[in-house]
Amino acid sequence: MSASIQHVDASTHLIGVTNAKRRKLQLSYLLLWELILCIKLNRVSWLAIGELNSPTPKCIMHFKSGLNAKFSYIS
Repeated sequence: MSASIQHVDASTHLIGVTNAKRRKLQLSYLLLWELILCIKLNRVSWLAIGELNSPTPKCIMHFKSGLNAKFSYIS
């Protein structure tokens, strides 16, 4: 399951939930990629996918890094 909200020319990814079997198949990658394709069709110019920081799980960090996400430090 994945949910996002569009507001003017931006979109915010709210939640992505999978189980262990679907994580193994990298279903989250597919869901986010489909979201990216969908918002491009709607001429959205900006997508917020959440922070990338030290508690971020390895698989999510890998995906977000591939989107050129910036690492934020938590104090």
